[in-house]
Amino acid sequence: MYTRDIVGALRPYYDFGRFFLDSNYMVPPQIDLLIVAKPTQPFTEQDKFKLDQYIMSGGKLIFLVDRLEAELDSLRAGATFVTREYPINLDDLLFRYGVRIEPSLALDLQCSQIPQVVGSQGGKPQIEMFNWFYHPVVVPQTEHPILKGLENVNLFFPNSIDTVKTKTHIEKTVLLATSNYSREQFHPRAARF
Repeated sequence: MYTRDIVGALRPYYDFGRFFLDSNYMVPPQIDLLIVAKPTQPFTEQDKFKLDQYIMSGGKLIFLVDRLEAELDSLRAGATFVTREYPINLDDLLFRYGVRIEPSLALDLQCSQIPQVVGSQGGKPQIEMFNWFYHPVVVPQTEHPILKGLENVNLFFPNSIDTVKTKTHIEKTVLLATSNYSREQFHPRAARF
């Protein structure tokens, strides 16, 4: 999911706009929720401090973060691609809050399908659908309000996320999880079709 997708989905229901950390000295308390959507550039120490202060002041923050760069477009050049790590510099901040995003992809037999050209007949490509284990389909297993009305969720190249013990008590709730038929593929490793 990209920022424009989130904007399109939320615009009818919420009043929102873009906020740039690097051009503000703090996150104003009037902001009810801050969404960090698919960052690809490193956060500075000052930016992480601003996010931390916002959270410590009661602000709500959602991180939609990819640790590894992996897109279906990468398969256009061939049947294999190697993931690349985004240098977003959030590990220490997330770790303090009890979360570690692993440099790995979650693969699952419970997945969506993608079209692949398998041949040509009469000059027309013959396309078949194949299971694509890098796109797990997960079903919410909790009654958390943020998941209300949500059914199956198709995740595109998701990273594995671990919770870690913290010095202070932080309640952690798993919102989405892969099935019992999943595994991790650690970086760097070639993803193959």
